[in-house]
Amino acid sequence: LLEANYPEDLRKTIIINAPKLFTLVFAMVIPFLNPVTLEKISVLGFDRKEWSAALLMEMDANQLPVHYGGTMKESDPKWNHNYNFKIGEEVPQSYYLVKVKPTPKDYMISLDVPKRKKIKFEHEITQVNSILRWEFMTEDCDIGFSVYYMEYNGKRVDLMNERMQSHLVMEEGQIV
Repeated sequence: LLEANYPEDLRKTIIINAPKLFTLVFAMVIPFLNPVTLEKISVLGFDRKEWSAALLMEMDANQLPVHYGGTMKESDPKWNHNYNFKIGEEVPQSYYLVKVKPTPKDYMISLDVPKRKKIKFEHEITQVNSILRWEFMTEDCDIGFSVYYMEYNGKRVDLMNERMQSHLVMEEGQIV
């Protein structure tokens, strides 16, 4: 149900040191998962080199504890996740996440979209089960993003229409 209604909630899941029972159960679940969701899940065994490399591809070494292949040491305040803050208590700035804006990739084009204006990209899909993919970011503020198709009778069918926080993270997605 979540996969059908909220497909982009999961960016990436990496499961390491999974016991054999998990891999057996996961193998039974695979046929029921959407291939798009399945691409976002990695189940890695006990090979430390393999899973630490996979983790470092997804996050900076300074955000990953040493025992997972990163450089964050126990003395780092982010190490201890038993924060023990009380409701209403001020959170020390040392626990704040550092805002890192997404950076454009070499193959991206730059467009200026004025406030409350639209830019429309139209693509004619001629092959059944084609995959429409997108990837974008904004410099400031969120942006409305929608995907729809036109039936032969001219009726518009909305597939998605939402506000994207693309100034905080790179927005990526696809529809089959």
